[in-house]
Amino acid sequence: MKLSSILKEIDLFSVLSPELLQEAGATARVRASKKDNVIISQGDICDSLIVILKGEVALEILTSSGDSVMVDLLSQYSCLGEELLFEKERRYPYSVVSCSNCEVALISKSVIFNLISNEPLFSQAYFAQLSSHLSRKNQHIAILSQKSLRQKVGRYLLSLDSSPEQKSFLLPASRETIAKYLAMPRPSFSRELARLASDGILKTEGREVTVLDFKKLEEVVLDGPKDDLKTET
Repeated sequence: MKLSSILKEIDLFSVLSPELLQEAGATARVRASKKDNVIISQGDICDSLIVILKGEVALEILTSSGDSVMVDLLSQYSCLGEELLFEKERRYPYSVVSCSNCEVALISKSVIFNLISNEPLFSQAYFAQLSSHLSRKNQHIAILSQKSLRQKVGRYLLSLDSSPEQKSFLLPASRETIAKYLAMPRPSFSRELARLASDGILKTEGREVTVLDFKKLEEVVLDGPKDDLKTET
């Protein structure tokens, strides 16, 4: 499939004409990466908007102790780096690491700035993207601030499924990757999913999650720790 056709499926670029999509796709650099490879290193200069064409990537910050902390998890058709192109330094405060075999497209700063300057609909979509980026960060903070593992998992699932009408959805990455995003051991994440299933709140099959009782899922977050199971560190 042509890159222009893929870009058309992404909210940010869907407002562009076929001609402009073709131009954006023609100038993009496509990069393939195997699982657990570093695509961008913390401290690199951001000179492009990155579009995830296939797979999932994690944004990780290296701490002074040498540990890595996942601060975001992005899946297919997501964009990253949009908040950095306007900065003076434009250095990535995180590393971009592939969580699976993936493919990304790098669209240069000059192309993005030209579209913002000359295409009002793209400009609006770009700032909507920035707003979404901020909301996603706030959502992650809200998830990590929960007092129990059960609340963490419940809040995370609600962030993926915010509507009672949407009964089933796919987890955006492996359980191991999501557990790291939630700052908990993988067995703990699987155990909490199993507990929610045994309570009749949801059922799981591989990556597919089906919510059986949306109201009870909300109550998981509101009711506080169950059986005093506190967040593990």
